[in-house]
Amino acid sequence: MIKLINNYFIDADNYNFILKEKVTRTNRKDNSTYEAETTVGYFDNIPALIQSCVKNCIKEKVASSDITTLADCITEMKNINAELNNIINPLDVHNMESKFKK
Repeated sequence: MIKLINNYFIDADNYNFILKEKVTRTNRKDNSTYEAETTVGYFDNIPALIQSCVKNCIKEKVASSDITTLADCITEMKNINAELNNIINPLDVHNMESKFKK
C-alpha cells in the first residue's frame, strides 16, 4: 500500500489500482470503535486515482463546512496539490530512468 494524503492510500490487485480510505467505525453491539478500510474506487491508472482522491478530499471539507467559499476551495485544492507534489516529485522518474541507462 502507498500512503497518499489524509486517510487515503493506494492499493492494487492484478487488474486495477484501488483508492482506499481508512475510516473509523463503531461496533453496534458494544459501541467500541475500530479502524477499517473502505474502497473509494478502482482505476486503471494512477493519475485518475489521484484526481479522485483530490475530489474526495474537497467534497469532505465542503460537506463538513470547512470550505464555505470558492476562494477557500481554490486554496484547499492548491494545498492538496502541493502536498501530493511533495510526495510525487522526489520520484523524478525521468532522472531515475537516465541513471539506469548508463
